[in-house]
Amino acid sequence: ASLDLPFALEIAIAADGVLNTFGTRAAHIMAHIEARSGVKRVRLAPAPDFAANLSVPAGERRVSVLGAVRPLLEAHRLLHVALHGGEPERLTAKLLLPCRLAEVVIGNAGETVREISRLSGATLAFDEHPASVPQAAGVPERMLRASGDMSQVSNALAQVLLLRMDFDAAEQLAAASGEAAAASG
Repeated sequence: ASLDLPFALEIAIAADGVLNTFGTRAAHIMAHIEARSGVKRVRLAPAPDFAANLSVPAGERRVSVLGAVRPLLEAHRLLHVALHGGEPERLTAKLLLPCRLAEVVIGNAGETVREISRLSGATLAFDEHPASVPQAAGVPERMLRASGDMSQVSNALAQVLLLRMDFDAAEQLAAASGEAAAASG
C-alpha cells in the first residue's frame, strides 16, 4: 500500500480540553490544523447530548482526520500543540481502532505491540474494554494509548498506521475474492 493513499485516523481527546481550550473557536482550529498539516479533512465530532444519552461518558470527544500518513502525523502533532499551548515534553495519544484491527496491532500473545513499543520507544497499552467515544458508527473499537515524547509517539503511530494500511488492503482483497467466489458459484 502507498503512503500517499488517504485513510481515516480516529483520535480521542479530552472533552474538557476542547471546551476549556478551544471554546467557540473549535471549528476554526480544526480548519487551521487541516490547512497546516495538508490532510484532506479534520472533524471534531459534535458534543453528545448527555441528557439524551446517559450511556456515553463525558470524558472524551472524537477527532476524525483523513489523509496520508505524514500529514496525519502532522495533524496529530498540531492538535496536541493547540490543546497544550505548545509541544508537550511527554504526551499520551489516544487512538481509536476497530477491534479487528486492534487484534492485528496486538499480535500473537502481544508480540506486535511489544515490537512497536521497542522500536518506537513509546509505551503502548490497549484499554481492556471497548471504547465508548461517541460517533463509532456501530463498529466496536479499542483505545490504544501511546505515551512518550512527541517523536516516540509519532513513530509508534506511524507503525500502527502502516499496519492499518496492510489491514485495509487485506480486508479489500478478502472482500473481492469473496465476491468473485459468489459470482462463480
